[in-house]
Parts: sequence; structure tokens; C-alpha cells
Amino acid sequence: MKITFKNVGQGDSIILEWDKDGEEQIGIIDCNKHEGQNPVLEFLRAKQLKSIAFIALSHPHEDHFSGMLELLEYCEANNVIIKKFLHTMRIDQRHLLDWANINDNARKMLARLISKVDELYKNKIIILELYTEAHWSLPLPNSIEIRTIAPSKDELDAYVRKVRQYQEVDEKRCSQAANLLSTVFAITDKNNTIILTADAEIEAFDRIAERDSECFEKRLVLCQVPHHGSKKNHKISFWKNFSKKVFCPAVISAGENLKYKHPDYQVVEDFVNEDFKVYATNNVNGMQDFIDSWLTLRVSSVLDDDSEVETYNIEGDQVFEFVDGNVRYVSSL
Repeated sequence: MKITFKNVGQGDSIILEWDKDGEEQIGIIDCNKHEGQNPVLEFLRAKQLKSIAFIALSHPHEDHFSGMLELLEYCEANNVIIKKFLHTMRIDQRHLLDWANINDNARKMLARLISKVDELYKNKIIILELYTEAHWSLPLPNSIEIRTIAPSKDELDAYVRKVRQYQEVDEKRCSQAANLLSTVFAITDKNNTIILTADAEIEAFDRIAERDSECFEKRLVLCQVPHHGSKKNHKISFWKNFSKKVFCPAVISAGENLKYKHPDYQVVEDFVNEDFKVYATNNVNGMQDFIDSWLTLRVSSVLDDDSEVETYNIEGDQVFEFVDGNVRYVSSL
């Protein structure tokens, strides 16, 4: 299996590729536009595939779905069959459309996206529409399985409570609460796991640690740093529960955004201190600060032993292969 974290700036787009009976298969998690381009759609056009195993919307925030309507319209126009469309929007749509996004354009786009999914399901372009709550799973070849460990009923209920609490007084908190709907995927084989977190909140990580501890039984070989490296969604103790491969890759999808300034320097440093190797689609904010600090230390060391200064990180699409229980870094495209 190949896993590509597309460079979509401040947002998420992940493409999974695998082979089944000699035919190329793909799954898509989120689809964000970046600088007027739609990298996931460009990938699909280049491949000219006639079916997609699944498309998943991790949660209803614009930086995860801004390119998805365009992607679905391409599938409709070119008769590309979507075998499964996955999302966590079981919640009353009034909560989603009124409060999940502050921006009016994003609200309208989400409404059009929901209508398009319904339309494509009726027209059998989408074969199955599924809610990806905790413990949904999909078997893949080579004894690999993709399953969800969040959101659970706890996170869904917490979202509704927060919207009701803040809808009359704090629109921003209502929007932020939609991170509680984030899907956390575990891609597993017999002994190993990959964890993809979208914008999952601390509540989800606490609940998993307390009630779903079996997810820690497999060795961690790759993970996505939650919410683009936000300090608010950071809990390093969750990641300490895993046994992991040496220098386990941890990927941050972030971009230039002075409002959020993701990733946070402390988040990057905590992962590195726990012997993760951090990769980023863009070396910005705390990631760039960390690299600058790291290079200063390396240059100081080089002056002592005449070694070459190695490159810590190369930004862009971050591509990995998951084969026979091991993850191999392929390239930064």
C-alpha cells in the first residue's frame, strides 16, 4: 500500500493506493483545494481510473472538503464509480450547516456537497453511503484492514452539547466543536498499525485510551499529527501508549496561515523527543523554527567532526509505502 499526504497547504488530503487481483485501487480521505488547484482531482485525472474504493470526509470543515464537490462532479461526468462514500455527519444537518463552519461560503459549499452525495447515491455513482463511527472496518488485500476508532457516541454527543451551549453566544466555538466529529482511521495488518487523525480532539484520544486500549496492541509504524500540529489537539501521552518502530514517521499537513500558525513548535519537539521522525508537507511556523534550531545544533556538531550537514526534512507531498509490516519513506514530491 502507498500512502500519500498531498501538499494542500492548511488542510488535509490523503490518497491510499493498493493492488487487488492485478487492478489498481485507491481510497481518498479528504479533498482540499490549494492555490486554486485540486491535487486529488489532478491525481485522479492522471490515473484515469473508473472506480474508487472509497472517499471519506473526515469531518465537515472547509479545509478538508473544499475540493470534494469538484471531485464528485468529475466522477459524475466521467462515470467514475465510488464504491463507498464515508462521513461522520449522522448529526442533525441543522447543527452541521448552521454551525460547523463560520464562513457563509463554506456553509453553502457543505450544503451543496451533501446534496451532491444524495444525488450520486440515487444515480448509483455512489454505491454505498456509510457513517464511519468507531469500529467500522473495511478489509483490504494482504491482510490489511482499515478501520475507525473515532468518533464514538461520546464525541458525537459532546459535539451536540457544545453547539447547544454556544450557538447563541459564540459562533467560533460552535465551529471548532466540529473537530469532535473527526474520523480517526487505523490501517492495520497482523502486528502493525498506522493512525490517521484528521483534526481529532483530546476528548477522542482520552476515550480511546480509556475504553479502546486494544488499538495500542499493535506496533505503530506511521502516524498523522492531529489538527495540522495544533497544540490544542496535542497529547503526547496518547502516543506514548504505543510500541513503535525506531524513528516512526509522524506527518504534519499544514501551510502558511498566520491565523493558526500550525504546527506549534512544542508539538514538533515533543514528537521528536519521543523518537519520531517528523515529516511535513510544508516547513512553516513551528516546523521551520524546529528545523532552524536543529540545523544550528548540527552545524555546531559538524564543526567538531568535519561531517556533512544532513537534510532534516524536504517539504511537499509526503509519500510512504506500507509493505510486509514495514513503512518506507518513498519521497517528497
